[in-house]
Amino acid sequence: MLLTLSSCNDWLDEVKQTTTVSDEIIWQDETQVDKYVNSFYPLLHDYGQFGEAQFYGSFTESLTDAFKYGSYTLGHRAGHPNLYVLTPDAISPDNCLYSIWLRSTAYKQIRETNQFLSLQRKYSEFSADRNKLWEAQVRFFRAFVYFQLAKRHGGVILYDDLPVSTNKARSSAEETWQFIADDLDFAANNLPKEWDAANKGRITQGAAYALKSRAMLYAKRWQDAYDAANNVIALKLYGLTANMKMHGKGIIKKRFWSLIMMLPTGLIIFSTDIMYHNVMVMTMVQQELLPRKW
Repeated sequence: MLLTLSSCNDWLDEVKQTTTVSDEIIWQDETQVDKYVNSFYPLLHDYGQFGEAQFYGSFTESLTDAFKYGSYTLGHRAGHPNLYVLTPDAISPDNCLYSIWLRSTAYKQIRETNQFLSLQRKYSEFSADRNKLWEAQVRFFRAFVYFQLAKRHGGVILYDDLPVSTNKARSSAEETWQFIADDLDFAANNLPKEWDAANKGRITQGAAYALKSRAMLYAKRWQDAYDAANNVIALKLYGLTANMKMHGKGIIKKRFWSLIMMLPTGLIIFSTDIMYHNVMVMTMVQQELLPRKW
């Protein structure tokens, strides 16, 4: 009796998948990579005014001393905001509506950005310039999520790649803010001032500088905040809306709807209408990007 054995040859390692979606096949098509990048844009909504990642129920004003609603009925859109204002003891590690230090929230999102960057280094054969545009957008989002953590906790656990263990030490506040600044500097240095019509709504250089300015205010790095804000001004693309003084004549309502409908106004530093899973993600992130006194 003759018994024949066979095994996989080395040539199988070089076979590229072409019929199923995989990490590798995505990096063979520029359009697919663009869609991969698009998957991070909903973070702007999630941590924005109408999302629920920033604070469950969207009432971030509860973290200030401003009084809220007259309702005594507990609920995320009822009495909870008042409870947080009047009874700070209601906030605990196990019951904190603005906590994002969860595997399903901030660190899940950070892992996803690092996974993109890891796969890019492994599979992308596109030009250096094209890779920088993708990397700059994703590092903006990584900084954006770390900003949400840092303004709550100061120093946090930093990952610039996929984690190899679950016991990494917590970094200092200074190291955390520098990590955020480095990501935003990379984004600002590699993103365009404006995109073409086909890519309108993507992160721009101005958005990166604006977020850095806001983040550095939290870090109490005043000169860095000033410099980043000055870089926004130097772009000569943004300014105050001239008719805001006409608020008594219905202009405020008009301007409000212009923000909702994403109509261009000089006050907006960044707005996006990126497609994600065939759903239009419409987000205006002025409130998160602009340092404000009101």
